[in-house]
Amino acid sequence: MARVLETGENAKTPDQITSHDIVTAAFAKDRQADPLCRKVVEKFAEILAVEVGNHALKTLPYGGIFLIGGVTNGI
Repeated sequence: MARVLETGENAKTPDQITSHDIVTAAFAKDRQADPLCRKVVEKFAEILAVEVGNHALKTLPYGGIFLIGGVTNGI
């Protein structure tokens, strides 16, 4: 498994990696895509969906729920 963010000329330490880096590496084209980053984004989306569903059941928002922010916009 290629660890795109931790290897190569633009390598970063785990403390330097941001959410933008993970989303970018997850959706990169061809061989630059990082499968671990893809799994992280998939798991985040799954957890977010569950929590939004729980919130909807608790509050019954008649106007709907709006997902905003950089990460949700990025994925």
